[in-house]
Amino acid sequence: MCDGAVVSAPVQQLPARSRPGRLWPTVGACTLLTVGAVLAGTAVSAGRRPAPEDSLVPGPLPAEVLWLLLAVTVVGVVVAVLATGWSVPLAWRSRAGVAWLVVLVLGAVAGVIDAAGVAINAPLASGPPIPVFHWLFTFLPAVFGAVVSRAPSGRGRCAAALGTGVVTLPLLAMTWALSGVGPAPDRLADVVWLTVPLGVVPLAIAALMAGGMGPGKSPEAEPPKA
Repeated sequence: MCDGAVVSAPVQQLPARSRPGRLWPTVGACTLLTVGAVLAGTAVSAGRRPAPEDSLVPGPLPAEVLWLLLAVTVVGVVVAVLATGWSVPLAWRSRAGVAWLVVLVLGAVAGVIDAAGVAINAPLASGPPIPVFHWLFTFLPAVFGAVVSRAPSGRGRCAAALGTGVVTLPLLAMTWALSGVGPAPDRLADVVWLTVPLGVVPLAIAALMAGGMGPGKSPEAEPPKA
């Protein structure tokens, strides 16, 4: 060992697991799944029939609606993880990764419960439910998802916010699609009319807010301890 030599610690480089800053995976997945959910929900609603006029108690949730909700949720969660992992350097076993998954699952559970409740009461209702807090179904998961992701860049936090919308936006759109029964030529237009201001706009606002948040501290970016 030579005198005066300076030994420096090796620089730890991050693995190239993702492409931080790319928003098209989450935006594309969110768009495709939402369109598919709207079409599937509208088709299922067209096959249902209104309840008798003297009926006051809603019936059970139809099996086809239950399976549709479960399929959209499972596919949405899987695609959301893949699309978000492509855009945000999340280590899924880290605290940030687990916290983001928890936010995603909670948002999915809330969306399924709301959609199931609307579908159960659809044969008794004369139209879609009056929206009051429905805008929170896409807004809150997006905000919390961006915060807990601890993404170091604004575009990374924006992608983490949009990643939650891959699940929450299709479920919200399906809620409106399942709010009616029987054939209705204008149902598709009604679903779009409700989904855009109550789902797309709050999700976009949350993503813009996420992009303006302060930089997070990525666990993988911490310097090695001596």
